[in-house]
Amino acid sequence: MEIPNKEQTPITVKSRDDPGDDIGRRYRYQWSYSAIACCMLLDETQEIEELYCEQHEDVLLKHSNGKHTGVQVKTRATDQALWKSTDEAVVDSFIKFGASGYRVGSGMRSSPPK
Repeated sequence: MEIPNKEQTPITVKSRDDPGDDIGRRYRYQWSYSAIACCMLLDETQEIEELYCEQHEDVLLKHSNGKHTGVQVKTRATDQALWKSTDEAVVDSFIKFGASGYRVGSGMRSSPPK
């Protein structure tokens, strides 16, 4: 995928020989979300003690009370419609979460972080 109206450089054109470029573009938003979420580690009002990437969920936050919050990070190309709760990828995430055996009493937080 090339970025339109940009000078062609190694930054704007993905490699034709290395699939890592395309995979990296798909994960870039997730990495950015994780980096921003790491700032919560510095904010005592957030009560976040640890952050894990790709541990049961895209991002897993551990709170100071020992409970966890799982975060699914979903992205789409800008030419696609916004996510809907009925989209297959969203439904699959809910099914995965429910089938994983997570229960609020077993370490998951019952409400999202502040």
